[in-house]
Amino acid sequence: MIASRIDNNLVRFILPLGLLIQISGIHWLGRGADISQTYTWLLFPALVCFLLNIKSLRDWRPDWQEICIAGFLITALASWWWSPSEKPWIDVLKKCLYISMYLYALVRLSQKGRLLEKTLVASAIIAVLGAAVALINQYVIQDHSLSYRSYRISSMGIARFGDMGNPIPAGIYFGAIAALLFSWTCTTLLKPWQLILSITGVCTLLLYVLMTGSRGPQLATAVAFLAACLVIRNKRTKLFLGLGLITAIIGLYLFQESFFEINKDSTLNGRVPIWLSTLKHISDSPWIGHGLGYKMSNLWQGTHFIYAHNYYLQSALNYGLLGFSLFAGIIGSTLFLIRKHWHNTLIKISFFLLIYGMTCMLTEISRLIIIPDEAWLIFWLPVGLVVGAKYRSDNNTRYKSVHTAEYSVSQNIKTASTEKKAFNK
Repeated sequence: MIASRIDNNLVRFILPLGLLIQISGIHWLGRGADISQTYTWLLFPALVCFLLNIKSLRDWRPDWQEICIAGFLITALASWWWSPSEKPWIDVLKKCLYISMYLYALVRLSQKGRLLEKTLVASAIIAVLGAAVALINQYVIQDHSLSYRSYRISSMGIARFGDMGNPIPAGIYFGAIAALLFSWTCTTLLKPWQLILSITGVCTLLLYVLMTGSRGPQLATAVAFLAACLVIRNKRTKLFLGLGLITAIIGLYLFQESFFEINKDSTLNGRVPIWLSTLKHISDSPWIGHGLGYKMSNLWQGTHFIYAHNYYLQSALNYGLLGFSLFAGIIGSTLFLIRKHWHNTLIKISFFLLIYGMTCMLTEISRLIIIPDEAWLIFWLPVGLVVGAKYRSDNNTRYKSVHTAEYSVSQNIKTASTEKKAFNK
């Protein structure tokens, strides 16, 4: 009885706070403090919940998605033995356990579907406010140049609040939040004032991503937005698609000289030579890879690159075809479950967030077995949302967090018909 009460309170109060800190804490706690508080308020409470419910795992039967996730983490841990990494194996074990507890926390939070949805939206709102403060401080108060890529924003400029350390992770983070907020806006029936505020927030995030000058996140954001407009077909998304195309055309017309001058590099800023070199390294150990923490030494225009700048290649480099197959299995099984449980708003959000992450991985992400950072936001978060929604659907098929007008009407008609038949009997 006491254990059940503790578990329920942790899921209702502590885990939502922990997820809020993990996603948005960098804006109000500062760089570094957000990670330590994520351990305290999210991962440790998740471990406590796990231990309180460990007896219930006797009836647990993992599906293909969970087998692939476990296999991928075990492969990463095992690869330490043939890796040149100087870090102790316990460091890799801790990272794998952190990810496991993060996924478990999302599963437990999915039992409170609306609470999880509100937590994600609240995190996005805080990120929007952080982006607005950063833009105002950097370009209005400090008067940095507004020319494209002349000053690449990556922080608020106030102590270590909102400090991403580099424009690339800043672009990845705010692009992910933009994809999350936009997909929620497209799938949720909002009041006019809510819709206006939501679109204002999305535009603020898009402006931040643009001013980072990070082309990978910019492309990924465009792909995620386009996917949302094409997959979710309603009047709202058609309007967004039209406005987006008009904005893109006007932007290209006004900034075509600087845009095409910067993006005319056929090597994609050295990515192509790095990828070709990575393929050679993969061929040296194709089956089990070179191990977690392996660093290459690719020299391009006086700069040494130690990662593949493409996670699909990086996974094959670190873990070989075995690890790459498990990674592909995670993505494939997650997409299958997304299609199966498409009626859930959280599933829709996770789909477009995963699309964003998969696009980012083409050029930017180099590690997924890592302490909490933007890589968790674009991969482990959508995967965890799908795992959680899967268990939620199995336990309670009546939970549907979808508020689109089309779905609500059809669901109400179906419910009314069922009740009428029961009354007649």
